[in-house]
Amino acid sequence: MKALRWTMGVMILACVVWVAWRAQWQTDLTAPGMSLAVGHRDGAPLWSPPHKDLQELLAQLPAASEWRRVDVASVAVRVQPMWGDMLLDLLFLLIPATLVPGWLYRCVRGHKRDVVLHLAWHGGSGLLIGILLSVSLGLLAGGWGPPRPLPFTLLGGCAGLVVGTIAFVRKAAGAARHGAVHLIPVGLRWLNGGDDPADLCAHGDLDFRIHKEVLCDGAEARGLTLSAAALFLLRTLSRPHTAAAPVGEHLFPCCGFCMYEVPGAEDVLILGCSKGVNFDVEPRDGCASVLVRAATGREWIVARDVWQAAVFAFVDAVSEFYARSSPKRPKDEEVAGFRAFEAEWQRRRGIPLGGISAASLGRA
Repeated sequence: MKALRWTMGVMILACVVWVAWRAQWQTDLTAPGMSLAVGHRDGAPLWSPPHKDLQELLAQLPAASEWRRVDVASVAVRVQPMWGDMLLDLLFLLIPATLVPGWLYRCVRGHKRDVVLHLAWHGGSGLLIGILLSVSLGLLAGGWGPPRPLPFTLLGGCAGLVVGTIAFVRKAAGAARHGAVHLIPVGLRWLNGGDDPADLCAHGDLDFRIHKEVLCDGAEARGLTLSAAALFLLRTLSRPHTAAAPVGEHLFPCCGFCMYEVPGAEDVLILGCSKGVNFDVEPRDGCASVLVRAATGREWIVARDVWQAAVFAFVDAVSEFYARSSPKRPKDEEVAGFRAFEAEWQRRRGIPLGGISAASLGRA
């Protein structure tokens, strides 16, 4: 972002320097009962006004002009910049100077927002729309040129800045709810309270907060199956979890100890009871953000990398609990399901569950 801001700054400065270097001038002639403004075709630096001999200026006028017969001594001459034309030139040059960095910013920003580049993109878009509107009106009216391009372009640029400011403020208001995601397994344990090699599922409670809001209080005893929840959370990194397309019966199921290998499917099938804690999880902003929705309809928007980091931390805490415990010894009818569970875990996290490999499932 910093490089883009610097690039855009240099481009805008170059536009200003170019307009100042090629400033447009006009010479105002006044005589008793007469006045005339003569524009200069060749630009001159703003700090070095052009000087042309009065006789030379008058000689450029048509022979029938009454100025050709005026007394030179009675003519007052004043050279001044054509500020309106120079401003219009600058606005034209600012269109590519803002839209190009703005377009690159939109391509690479991800979930991040930069107020300068954001406003530059909207301001440049407004300038372009303003001049296009002016040209379109000119064509519709049958004119040979755009009517009053400066007001239209200025109005478009100002409108773009207003729209950009409103959009940025709204994003910032939403970002106030983005804060850090606190997703922690609490009181990890095996169902019988001790180290049980036959218990394949880690249980415990959940502390879930986004920003300063408590979604699930870890002090409340819920008795969730956190190993299944960890796998479901990993699934939310690649697909949504909604009532129409769930990753599991609940995002944080009460029960999730029934694991089955499904022929031809990569994912393990986990079944449990009808109880649990559920939140919808959906991608937003082209997968740059994640929307978390409670059953009450309350919504939070979280940057995707923040959500992913929270999910990985939760998953790794559960995995470490497995690593601290005795190797699992599933029953014969449970081996295939647990192997499928472990395989999906490693595929989605890239790290084996507690360091357990498929070969470690041999029975003692």
